[in-house]
Amino acid sequence: MENTPEPPSTLSWVPQIFYDLIGRVVPGIAVLVSCLLCFQDFAGEKSIILFLFTESRVPAYVILLIGLIFSYLVGVLLGSIGFFVQEWKLKPPPLSLYKCPDLEKPELLRAFMYDAVQLHDPRAGARLAKLSAEQHMCRVLIFGFIALASVRTGLYIAGNLAGAFWETIALCLAVVLTSWLFHRHLGIRSSSHLANHWYSLDLARKTRVDLDQAAPNTGLNRTAPLRGATG
Repeated sequence: MENTPEPPSTLSWVPQIFYDLIGRVVPGIAVLVSCLLCFQDFAGEKSIILFLFTESRVPAYVILLIGLIFSYLVGVLLGSIGFFVQEWKLKPPPLSLYKCPDLEKPELLRAFMYDAVQLHDPRAGARLAKLSAEQHMCRVLIFGFIALASVRTGLYIAGNLAGAFWETIALCLAVVLTSWLFHRHLGIRSSSHLANHWYSLDLARKTRVDLDQAAPNTGLNRTAPLRGATG
């Protein structure tokens, strides 16, 4: 019974349930609102919003729900750009029922350790999931405000822009910089937590036992330690 993973607790559900809220909806709302403020002179967003909330017969909660959906989509699309920049050199790992993942590769090692922590200690896994959601939030903000600054610069060069330009660009760059700094901090913190949980839970031994039980007759080198498991 010593190696039996803990059953999921209510606490462990929270980051999974709200991952989309933290990592996609919240930064998506920030990007959409900033877009409305930056380009209100072109599309008349103020009049549209006033119409929707005052003259339109559509219930307010329906409008808000649609806004959340659009925010989610913006978060997904911008987040996919962030993932591409981060992972564009990586290839999907080969899958096998009879071989342990190639843990010499840092990206596979990290994924293996992350899944093992979530399996054996859902509370610790919940904290790691929250940090991952916050990192995704930072990526959405970074690429969202880079896109905003780029479009506004293009309109300025084309002579189709009225109002403050340099102030808006400075604000966008400030958001990009602070989001990158926070993303960097979260990466360090996440790696530290991952390594701490891995060793404090003795997962190098427990995951080896799991492999033994899952494939007792596959010829795995079951006595060898997991290589490179340092976080």
